[in-house]
Amino acid sequence: MPLLLKFLLPAIAGGLTASVTMYGVVYSQTKAPSTNPASQPIMVYGDQS
Repeated sequence: MPLLLKFLLPAIAGGLTASVTMYGVVYSQTKAPSTNPASQPIMVYGDQS
Protein backbone atom coordinates (compact mmCIF):
# COMPACT_ATOMS: atom_id res chain seq x y z
CA MET A 1 0.00 0.00 0.00
CA PRO A 2 2.72 2.59 0.77
CA LEU A 3 4.31 1.80 -2.58
CA LEU A 4 1.05 2.71 -4.32
CA LEU A 5 0.88 6.01 -2.44
CA LYS A 6 4.54 6.65 -3.23
CA PHE A 7 3.72 6.83 -6.94
CA LEU A 8 0.09 7.91 -6.82
CA LEU A 9 0.45 10.95 -4.58
CA PRO A 10 3.06 12.76 -6.75
CA ALA A 11 1.03 11.99 -9.86
CA ILE A 12 -2.10 13.50 -8.33
CA ALA A 13 -0.17 16.54 -7.07
CA GLY A 14 1.44 17.04 -10.48
CA GLY A 15 -1.88 16.72 -12.27
CA LEU A 16 -3.49 19.22 -9.94
CA THR A 17 -0.63 21.69 -10.37
CA ALA A 18 -0.74 21.33 -14.16
CA SER A 19 -4.52 21.78 -14.23
CA VAL A 20 -4.41 24.96 -12.14
CA THR A 21 -1.57 26.35 -14.25
CA MET A 22 -3.33 25.63 -17.54
CA TYR A 23 -6.57 27.15 -16.24
CA GLY A 24 -4.67 30.32 -15.33
CA VAL A 25 -3.00 30.53 -18.73
CA VAL A 26 -6.22 29.97 -20.67
CA TYR A 27 -8.16 32.42 -18.48
CA SER A 28 -5.55 35.16 -18.86
CA GLN A 29 -5.48 34.72 -22.65
CA THR A 30 -9.26 34.69 -23.17
CA LYS A 31 -10.52 37.34 -20.73
CA ALA A 32 -11.75 40.65 -22.13
CA PRO A 33 -9.29 43.55 -22.21
CA SER A 34 -9.64 46.26 -19.57
CA THR A 35 -10.04 48.94 -22.27
CA ASN A 36 -11.68 48.77 -25.66
CA PRO A 37 -8.87 48.94 -28.24
CA ALA A 38 -11.35 49.94 -30.98
CA SER A 39 -12.09 53.23 -29.20
CA GLN A 40 -8.51 54.42 -29.68
CA PRO A 41 -7.44 55.82 -33.05
CA ILE A 42 -4.90 53.69 -34.88
CA MET A 43 -3.22 56.61 -36.60
CA VAL A 44 -3.40 60.33 -35.90
CA TYR A 45 -2.69 62.40 -38.99
CA GLY A 46 -0.42 65.39 -38.45
CA ASP A 47 1.01 64.10 -35.19
CA GLN A 48 4.78 64.41 -35.42
CA SER A 49 5.62 62.88 -32.02
